[in-house]
Amino acid sequence: TSDSGGCIFTASVDVGCLSQGDSGAVLKSIDSALRLDASHEGQLIQVASPSEPNALVGYRILLVEDGPDNQRLISFHLRKAGATVEILENGRLAVERIIQDGTVGGEVTSVPDFDVILMDMQMPVMDGYEATRILRQKGCRIPILAVTAHAMDLEQAKCLEAGCDSRLTKPIDKKSLIDACVRWGNKSSSLTI
Repeated sequence: TSDSGGCIFTASVDVGCLSQGDSGAVLKSIDSALRLDASHEGQLIQVASPSEPNALVGYRILLVEDGPDNQRLISFHLRKAGATVEILENGRLAVERIIQDGTVGGEVTSVPDFDVILMDMQMPVMDGYEATRILRQKGCRIPILAVTAHAMDLEQAKCLEAGCDSRLTKPIDKKSLIDACVRWGNKSSSLTI
């Protein structure tokens, strides 16, 4: 505990074998871009340096991602920028969330709950490709941004063919993430056909 009543945390990061010059650069990068914070559950959360602190105020974002680490990191960046974030762990749950009666076979809600959907493309139960195709077939016009570890042009074409509006690659860059949400969220009419 510090004199001001706050907590001070110390973390050790194993970065392997680095030359003295490399280690200095790594420490400077970690110091300027990240700090570790503890949540109420004792989990560690990555906290980015403050930039665009209010870029997403008022935005409602659905994050569809099965990886707990990516859920925490992406949602943290979005919330830090002011967004309200709901997290679901597979495409089927996302389709059911957007459909009025909570089933895959129902109709899309006429007043959507989200400005942007961030859709991981490789997930269990139902992947992002199938979920996006179903939502588009149902008339969902909410912008869907593919989130994938594959950076090749062929993958981008596959995402666009499924109905995604754009693609973000992992590891997620905070600035690109926020910029994409601002760009596509502002374009959204968010209504069904």
